[in-house]
Amino acid sequence: MAVKLSGFADEIDDNFENQLKGLKENDIEYIEVRGVNGKNISVLNQEELGEAKKLLEKYNSQMTTADDIASAVISALEMCNSHTAMIENIVIKPQTGNF
Repeated sequence: MAVKLSGFADEIDDNFENQLKGLKENDIEYIEVRGVNGKNISVLNQEELGEAKKLLEKYNSQMTTADDIASAVISALEMCNSHTAMIENIVIKPQTGNF
């Protein structure tokens, strides 16, 4: 599975286009949209959402979806479980044999 790097860009700038420019400069194609032009995404009207969509297309950016987030969390948990099992086998379980 390929890793998708995403970021909260409203900490770059309140201006949505500047957010997308900042991500693009760092080769990040996915964005977690929280703030657009100083407003929370949940309060944008249809016109503002349309403008944001045009900017996403202009910068070839995509919004991270809930599926992307869930997949990342599951992968991280699987990695933790794998490392935990490895540590248990090395450290916790008594080893037999001559040292």
